[in-house]
Amino acid sequence: MTETISINIEVPKEIVEYIDNLTIRGLYKDRSEFFVDASLKQMSKPSEIKRTVELYLKGDLKKSENAYENIRRMCKELISTEEWREEFGNRNLDEVMDEIRCRK
Repeated sequence: MTETISINIEVPKEIVEYIDNLTIRGLYKDRSEFFVDASLKQMSKPSEIKRTVELYLKGDLKKSENAYENIRRMCKELISTEEWREEFGNRNLDEVMDEIRCRK
């Protein structure tokens, strides 16, 4: 049995651009599929997913930074994939995000 849920969260622009790039390349059908996949892989407890979303929605800066780190943690698993190496070589997530920030 499954249920459909809809969640709106604020995500740093660099992460959204990265997710959109994966979507364009056909790795995910849309942004929500990325978050579902990443959540299932990285966040072992539903309460942790809920807490992350609540912190974003609350807009508490200090806690939002923690939520941002959780999203970064989700992305880090992708670094070991062939798709990451094709796109970014051997650079880590911090290096890629710094490069994206410098382009703006």
